[in-house]
Amino acid sequence: MSTRREELKDISRQASTHPGLWIDKFLTDARDRTDKRGAHLAEMSKPNIPEGYRAAFDRRREALLSAWQPEGALVATGSAEIEGRMIIGLGQKGVLEAGITLDHTWGVPFLPGSALKGLAARAAMQLVEDEAWCRDGDSFNRLFGTTDEAGVVVFHDAWWKPQGAHLPLHADVMTVHHPDYYQGDGETPPADTDSPNPVSFLSVSGAFEVMLEGPEAWVEAALRLLNLGLDELGIGAKTNAGYGRARLKFESVVELRKRVLEKLSPHDRFRHAVRNPIFAMDSEERFKAVLELNREIPSWISLDEYRAEIYAAFGEIITKFKILINDQDSELVNLNEKLKEQEQKKPEKKNKRKKWRDENENIKNQIENRRKTIENRNKPYKKWLDWLGERP
Repeated sequence: MSTRREELKDISRQASTHPGLWIDKFLTDARDRTDKRGAHLAEMSKPNIPEGYRAAFDRRREALLSAWQPEGALVATGSAEIEGRMIIGLGQKGVLEAGITLDHTWGVPFLPGSALKGLAARAAMQLVEDEAWCRDGDSFNRLFGTTDEAGVVVFHDAWWKPQGAHLPLHADVMTVHHPDYYQGDGETPPADTDSPNPVSFLSVSGAFEVMLEGPEAWVEAALRLLNLGLDELGIGAKTNAGYGRARLKFESVVELRKRVLEKLSPHDRFRHAVRNPIFAMDSEERFKAVLELNREIPSWISLDEYRAEIYAAFGEIITKFKILINDQDSELVNLNEKLKEQEQKKPEKKNKRKKWRDENENIKNQIENRRKTIENRNKPYKKWLDWLGERP
């Protein structure tokens, strides 16, 4: 190493210097007792963005968003915006004894997917008051996986979102004020006469593009857990000192689904709407939405094929609607019985008949209102069922 440093001692940092290589190789002689580490890191504070990184960022984003997904699944994006500074990879091995996580190819900071997944899992266990989200809970195991089965959501590495002309690397320092007390066996008490020991390191700022992949409902749950963890717990090192706090801005499932559907052909959009069990969480609302979206049958599918798809997906709810239309409404039955009983109570005295007629009229009004309510409720069901016809 000393021979290499001697040969390369005249090399200085250039605008195109790879930050990871520059920091990791540490060409300065470590035997020099002056604070060469701090000066070495300071040289990498706010370096230029590598040429080609913006294009690589866009290509990766487009590739993930356009990748094929099974029905009910999607790739969700979010922007994790650091509030202040963050330290990722401080404990990594290296010549500087204070590491930082940088992309091997570009030398740009990023958030490893494993760190994001770990933070979301910690948020679920510590901040969610639900047994299903505790360790080994049903929801926890489903989302994050077990030793026997992988979780349903993939946490991709979060790349730094290119902004401005420089990378968001900052020279920082943490100072141990009582090194003998912390490194010793506790016999040496801390004192004001102790010599502080400053340790230089790099911290990061900016925003990172979070990308999760998996079933819609689970992806949204993961995003919400991740947002909770970034806000309450922080990510990376020294979170108790205020580092690593962030806010995650992300699209709702409704917005994500709309983006996915816009990219599909009319035929695939129809299939997705009919078959996707999370198109609407309630089966009745989903049935209504599908028929409203497909009031005019396109030329690429016949009416019989359309009916077959609807019955396959909504046979149970269609049966429910048929029963609802044909069955006698219990409230209406009770009102009719009440009217019969009231009519049989006609008083003999004329002075009491006015009150009796008023009560009859009141019950009749209730019956009429109930009939209108039932008619309005059943009107769309009758229209759809008449149009659908019998099961093909």
